Amino acid sequence: MLKALKRAGHPRDIARAVLYLVSDLSDWVTGQTLTVDGGEFMTFPSTGARRMADYLADHPDRRGSV
Repeated sequence: MLKALKRAGHPRDIARAVLYLVSDLSDWVTGQTLTVDGGEFMTFPSTGARRMADYLADHPDRRGSV
């Protein structure tokens, strides 16, 4: 596991991002992508794209729904 935060993700990490987005703290956030990945994209930018390509190759029925 190579991540900037040196730990595996937990459902609470996503929950905290959702709580932020639905709170008044994010009322001026518009048209942005919030990446909650523990720094994986920052550490290995091609990993996410490669994983998605592999997933879609293995699950052609999911194209267009991801």
